[in-house]
Amino acid sequence: MQPNYLQLTQMFKRILVANRGEIALRIIRACHELNIETVAVYSIADRDAEHVRCADHAICIGESAPSKSYLNASVIISAAELVGADAIHPGYGFLAENALFAEMCEASGFHFIGPKPESISLMGDKISAIKALKPFGIEPVPGSSDFDSDKSLAQCADAIGYPVLIKSAFAGGGRGMRIVTSAKELPQAMKEAELEAEHACQNRTVYVEKYLESPRHIEFQVLSDAFGNVLILGERDCSIQRRYQKIIEEAPALNLPDDQLKTLHGKITKALQSLSYIGAGTLEFLYQDGHFYFIEMNTRLQVEHPVTEEIFDVDIVKEQINIASGHTLSIINPKQNGHAIECRIVAEDPVKGIPSPGVITQLRLPGGPGVRIESDLYQGQMVSPYYDPMICKIVVHAKTRDDAIKRMQCALSHLLIEGISTNREALIDIIQQSWYKNLKSTTHSLNLHFKAAKDVISS
Repeated sequence: MQPNYLQLTQMFKRILVANRGEIALRIIRACHELNIETVAVYSIADRDAEHVRCADHAICIGESAPSKSYLNASVIISAAELVGADAIHPGYGFLAENALFAEMCEASGFHFIGPKPESISLMGDKISAIKALKPFGIEPVPGSSDFDSDKSLAQCADAIGYPVLIKSAFAGGGRGMRIVTSAKELPQAMKEAELEAEHACQNRTVYVEKYLESPRHIEFQVLSDAFGNVLILGERDCSIQRRYQKIIEEAPALNLPDDQLKTLHGKITKALQSLSYIGAGTLEFLYQDGHFYFIEMNTRLQVEHPVTEEIFDVDIVKEQINIASGHTLSIINPKQNGHAIECRIVAEDPVKGIPSPGVITQLRLPGGPGVRIESDLYQGQMVSPYYDPMICKIVVHAKTRDDAIKRMQCALSHLLIEGISTNREALIDIIQQSWYKNLKSTTHSLNLHFKAAKDVISS
């Protein structure tokens, strides 16, 4: 049973949502259920967007390009001042993990619904995050600890042993990441990684770690309040990735040793308490050969948070607001129930792998018991080329994983989006594969699957 948040969150009367699309709509709905007024910000391209229509107030903050609207911190702060907002929720992406923006919110008298700026700064740099958590027994991928030596990356790579992975210290989503199989490839790969990282996040810092051949991507959803209470809402399996981008996530993550999970939960709890972490967050690990290797922490709401909400019957967005209001965690010993799967619907040409903007000419969204749609789509909508191509999330919940897979197959088959290309058929293909159904997925499964399919077609 969910807590009665209406009795807890009396501090905020009006919250500005510094985001767009389905996550802005998700936050607005949670606020309305709490009797909190909402303020939407929007670019020129989003003037007819659903989050604009559903908010109590809306302010245009600039041109279509993110750098001139959703990434313009000063304009967003000005908008909050203009409408008299109490707090700002950043959602995910854009400014959600920008420590300077969090500082600006606090300096301007607004509550930032997220961790403290110093926590965002500490964990936003993968190198400093690894250093901060290692004393608590949370180990990085082999080789990650060598970045703080006086050796060059080349010497570190030789010491680790090829293949290695060059990674950006700040960028996510695979940007600034390169697999290197020999010393000969290293200089060019390093140059490419640094340039891509600088373009993605204005910081070219990279480091090197061992390339794992067959890992699962396992992450832990955490909630922490200002009173030292830490709650770990289970584990998610996010191994199904295309070009380092997650496209299918599920909870709970199955076939993991209970004793290892219990030990790791204890280490995470102790670390977050010692680091005075406040708010929602996700610690991400690679799991291979019986070992968990820490890779990064996201100090924000995750795209895949709905699968955790479904199996625990909680509202993480409301809990974020509750924590930011200065209250203790309102969730006590939640019980896990069933299995949930999320598929990300992306507006792209699945063969070429490029975005597919355009007007949605026909739309039919699935429904029924255990089906949840996270989307701001409507028929006649223009899917803009300016923003992330993810346009919808389909989430299903059922008693067992097998039942959840069947429910997702049904939901995807009922989905109709015309006028643009999407990855719907690819998702249907993936969840029908024996390696997916039999829990044999790794972070590399999808690339191998698509390569095999391409080889069959070309032959």
